Amino acid sequence: MTPWVLYDLLVGAGVLLAGLGLGGLAARPLRLGEAGFLGLWLRWALGLGLLSLITLAIAAIGLLRTAVAAPLVGGLALVGALTLVQGVRAGLAGGALRRYAMLAGVDRLFVALFFAMTAGSFLWILLSHTLLPQIDWDTISYHLALPKRYIAAGGLTYVPFMLHANWPMNMEMLFALSLLLGSDVATHLAMLGFLALTAAGVLIAARRLLGDDKAGAIAVLLLLTVPMVKRLGGPALIDVAMGLYVLAAGVSFARWRQERAWPWLLLCGLFCGFAAGSKLMGGGFAILYGLLFLWEAGRGWLAARRDGAGRAFAASFVRYALVFGLAGLAAVGPWYLRSYVNTGNPIWPFAFHVFGGRDWDDLGDEYNMQLMEER
Repeated sequence: MTPWVLYDLLVGAGVLLAGLGLGGLAARPLRLGEAGFLGLWLRWALGLGLLSLITLAIAAIGLLRTAVAAPLVGGLALVGALTLVQGVRAGLAGGALRRYAMLAGVDRLFVALFFAMTAGSFLWILLSHTLLPQIDWDTISYHLALPKRYIAAGGLTYVPFMLHANWPMNMEMLFALSLLLGSDVATHLAMLGFLALTAAGVLIAARRLLGDDKAGAIAVLLLLTVPMVKRLGGPALIDVAMGLYVLAAGVSFARWRQERAWPWLLLCGLFCGFAAGSKLMGGGFAILYGLLFLWEAGRGWLAARRDGAGRAFAASFVRYALVFGLAGLAAVGPWYLRSYVNTGNPIWPFAFHVFGGRDWDDLGDEYNMQLMEER
């Protein structure tokens, strides 16, 4: 292994650990009461989303420079390493390692096959995609081209000739950190880390919410054996990474249903916002969880009304709705605001006949919709 590869691994791990460090700090006021592996995983997902927004803020004020990124990533990575050690210790306190290693209720042959197939999948992705130079059109044309352009300018700048330049770019902000630290391969490693966190989240959530290790293990194997997941999980592409936020939103929503504690709904809203801030189409998941929230609230209101407590429930519903909605808006709103400032359309170039939009026209809108229909 060459020193350059070791440096790439160091930068990739640094960015990921920086996310964990930030998440550990940000989650303290919420007092989630989740000290085990689930709490560690949620903090990691939260921190990566927040790190994207912090990088966006840095870029917006023209400080997208190595002198800013290096201490930011380095300091948060140290906090993340400590958080990781503490989280693993807390998770192992009740003998969790033995339970996970044996996958309660599952025979040893299945356990061996699970770990072998999981390790084999990640090794294949690492060697066939992650450690190789960029060859994907999306990666070269905008996923890395835009962060490089921002770095050259020292911050955000309007790019009128690129369709994707005004879309939400949480992942590209993380890419910018890796590029500022001198490693383009680290952008691939960051996405592989997102895939690993998603797979770990499936297993952890299955144990914590369902009490079923085998279901979680099978789900992880199905995820990692999907050819498209392997193809998109290695290079600097964003589609697989968005799955981490969608899963975290689902877990947070399930915990809110169990406890009816507002911090869980706040987390759900943030994760929905992070998903929408990673890809324009990710806003569909925010709508999905919003509808699930309304369904759950409607059921609760009907039950409360039968008991004569309809007004009290309605008041609590408004509070919950504000928590969920404002959290999601805070997470994705900066991207929509940037698009509006640049083009006059918050979701440019979509809804062109409603909002209009700079550097776009009817013919472009027609071609764009035809492309969407073909896909």
